[in-house]
Parts: sequence; C-alpha cells; structure tokens
Amino acid sequence: MKNKMLAISEIIIASAIFLGIVYWEVKFLYAKTTVAK
Repeated sequence: MKNKMLAISEIIIASAIFLGIVYWEVKFLYAKTTVAK
C-alpha cells in the first residue's frame, strides 16, 4: 500500500512539473508573438 501511495505522489509531482514547463513555454511563445506584432 505504501509503495502505491508513493507512486501516485510521484505521478502528481511529475505531471505538475510537466504542466509548469508547458505553461511557461506557452507564455513565452505568446509573449514572443505579441512582440512580433
């Protein structure tokens, strides 16, 4: 049971990091396109 909980928390952390990276990439690209206009 303990290992399963650890795996779930690891998945949550990994997806949170991934979403954070995607968010910053989108924000950066959006800022770039607005500057280009």
